[in-house]
Amino acid sequence: MTGFSDRIKGRCVLCGRTSEEVKKLILGVHGGVCLDCVELCNDIIRSVATDDGNPTLKPAPLLPIPFRMDGRVALVTGGSKGLGRAMARALARAGAEVAICSRNAEEARSVAGQLSAETGKRVEGMGADVADSEQAGELIRSCESGFGRLDILVNNAGINIRKPIVEMTDEYWDTIVDVNLKGAFLCSRAAIPAMTARGWGRIVMVGSTMSFVAMPVRTAYASAKAGLLGLTRALALEAAPYGVTVNCLCPGPFETEMNSQLLDDRPVKDSITARIPLGRWAQPEELAGAIVFLCSDASSFMTGTSLVVDGGWTTQ
Repeated sequence: MTGFSDRIKGRCVLCGRTSEEVKKLILGVHGGVCLDCVELCNDIIRSVATDDGNPTLKPAPLLPIPFRMDGRVALVTGGSKGLGRAMARALARAGAEVAICSRNAEEARSVAGQLSAETGKRVEGMGADVADSEQAGELIRSCESGFGRLDILVNNAGINIRKPIVEMTDEYWDTIVDVNLKGAFLCSRAAIPAMTARGWGRIVMVGSTMSFVAMPVRTAYASAKAGLLGLTRALALEAAPYGVTVNCLCPGPFETEMNSQLLDDRPVKDSITARIPLGRWAQPEELAGAIVFLCSDASSFMTGTSLVVDGGWTTQ
């Protein structure tokens, strides 16, 4: 009969990853500890000398283990600005190697270089129109070949054109729905085979409070963001048997480039602020905790649902 120690050998007893995932384990009688966890423990207990010569505990710069993503590879679409850039930075700081994409390849590469310098992690910038089937497929293939794998997909690419319905042309509608909804579908379709084959993956759709509620002149945007909830739920059911989770992150009013038109109009900005229970707009960095949670092992028993970060907007 196989004993407990035999069953866990080859898997880190702290973070639970296999030797294949972490490449090397320091094996002991009752299992092993991966080098990432050894490094984490060293950071926690390491002492440094102060000016007076007395040792003091050095604060650990790393997150608790379930939130770490060392050895993981993430792709953030629309990652060169706004919420996408903030989420890419958060994932890199949590230990992941990150690819970001934008329709402007030069901008993506420039931002990737900045993020890499900030975080000390590998960050690559790529150009792609996620609403184009061939480009979306090539984007996923480039990540898998360049990094050797793709564990995390954050479908963040989005666009908004605010028009009354009588002014919402077919072209406007198609552009909004294609980028926000079809792009997420295309990238997910291309990424999920390798994730299910490995038995682990995270797909995060970036929805909005407009996935649940609506405002005037946002018929196309609200429709696309609501559609992401349906995509999330259906894909989560397909992917669950293979260890892949699919969730929808729904931000509220954030101060980003996409909202610059609203932010520059003081009466409009103030009217929206008045509807937020916390009484202010959020900064992009305030989405960091939510995206790290959804993309890490910390959310291992969460799939097919949404996480709303909106200052209380949708409670009313």
